[in-house]
Amino acid sequence: MVIILLVKLPSKFNLVILVLIKNKIFYFLLYLLMENIILNIDSNFRDKNIFKDPGLFSYKLQVSLKNINSIRLSSIELPTLFYTFSRAYNNLSFKIVDPNGSESIITIEEGNYDSAKLIDKIQIQLDDINNNNTTNYLISFNDINYKVNITNNQAFTLIFDNDANNKDSNYKPTIPTNKPYIFDTNFQNRHYSLGNRLGFTLDNRGYLDSNQGIDINGNYIWEGESFLNVTNDEYLFLRVNDYGVIYNDVRNSALFAKIIIYNNQFVFDNSANFLTKSYEFKQPINISKLEFELVNRFGQTIDMKYMNYSMTLEFNQIYDKNLYQSRNFQIK
Repeated sequence: MVIILLVKLPSKFNLVILVLIKNKIFYFLLYLLMENIILNIDSNFRDKNIFKDPGLFSYKLQVSLKNINSIRLSSIELPTLFYTFSRAYNNLSFKIVDPNGSESIITIEEGNYDSAKLIDKIQIQLDDINNNNTTNYLISFNDINYKVNITNNQAFTLIFDNDANNKDSNYKPTIPTNKPYIFDTNFQNRHYSLGNRLGFTLDNRGYLDSNQGIDINGNYIWEGESFLNVTNDEYLFLRVNDYGVIYNDVRNSALFAKIIIYNNQFVFDNSANFLTKSYEFKQPINISKLEFELVNRFGQTIDMKYMNYSMTLEFNQIYDKNLYQSRNFQIK
């Protein structure tokens, strides 16, 4: 039937129709010779002697998977209570320096805060400074313009370590070759400092007492340039070995999936959104070990504080490797 069909059609369609028809037959045969293997991954069952926190762990398969054509993340069940303010992120403190050069360090606890709780936590420590000095430090949040003000009855300098916390001078990204991606070679490995979270985005030279303004009450004031931000990250990445086509500015390895965080307690992602969560290998491979890592936007492993999560992976296995390799045939 194929030959009769080809003969009856104009020659310029012969090759196209032949390829289309053969592809239909071929893919039908290929489907019969392929199988989906569904694997449930639960970080509860990692080797906790080696991998203390489930933000990074590996999983050794009891039976190696042979001739895997593709891998797909079909679901992930992820608690998202990991901290916005963390020792690992170096965003727990800042300094206040009075005109005499005396420094006071403001430090908050690790955890998650709403706007009011963060302001109150800082004010408690400012009150301790005020009780021991002749100062009158006050931090406030304007719920109309969403900015933070810090005032005092005398001039003062703020040191947020924005430049120290936001970059690593030793970081030099390795630019992947033969990749159609644009990498910013000047980008520094960074994370929001406490100053950035409060809306103070300038480097440490931006908040010297000599540059300070005065409010309508005659107090010296610093107002943040941006908004108070106590929200957690809006997304994270999942790394599975080196599989994937997602790259960001600070990770040289490929990332497998981008997970959108819809609320601040739990994420259930069943791959219903349009973000790519699958990867097709250029040729079939064997898999005996899987390494998983949750990565934030700054390329850091997320500290899950021992909260476990699970995911479902689908592996497409080919029974006939030669048939798979014949997919790229040419008709002459």
